[in-house]
Amino acid sequence: MRTKNIVLIGAAFAIGFLLTKLGKRQQADITHLIEKAIYKGFAEIKNSKLAVQNSKSTNIKIFAQRMIDDHVAMNQKITEITRSKNIPTPTIDNYIDSGEPYLLNPASDEFFDEDYVDYQLTAHNDLVKLFKKIRDFGDPEIQVFFTHALEQLGHHLRMAQDLADTFHTNNIPTSPLKNTDFVEEPNYKV
Repeated sequence: MRTKNIVLIGAAFAIGFLLTKLGKRQQADITHLIEKAIYKGFAEIKNSKLAVQNSKSTNIKIFAQRMIDDHVAMNQKITEITRSKNIPTPTIDNYIDSGEPYLLNPASDEFFDEDYVDYQLTAHNDLVKLFKKIRDFGDPEIQVFFTHALEQLGHHLRMAQDLADTFHTNNIPTSPLKNTDFVEEPNYKV
């Protein structure tokens, strides 16, 4: 009987140790994904600021300003949620120190607009995949935010696709537009 109890106690300690290790690994995984999401948000902001300054297209400038506004708000909300859960988050200083990954490298000024739009399609497809991984981690508050953020990223992707369709016809629109000239707004604001 005593041997059986010792074995059960040993098994309980082993399971506890394993769960602690799994918890730490899961914490490290979510920290890495959150960090990547924030870094990609920083890149969105920086690349879009370049587009506001360098684009020849009014539509791209409107889109780029929207990306700046939305991704600043998204990064702020991600940081707020994760800090409340004691998940470390990077700062813009960490991003700059890390070599600024995820930045747009336009081929030339002449092709800046096309490169920016192509970058937006790729970046938002990547962000959608990343946000789905984060959403599926299981924390209810994180799930709610990232579910709504995915709706907004889907909206960004549709807007980028509309711009890409314009560039495939080699027609760079320059007429002034309103933000509402793109597809419908999602119900959720970050």
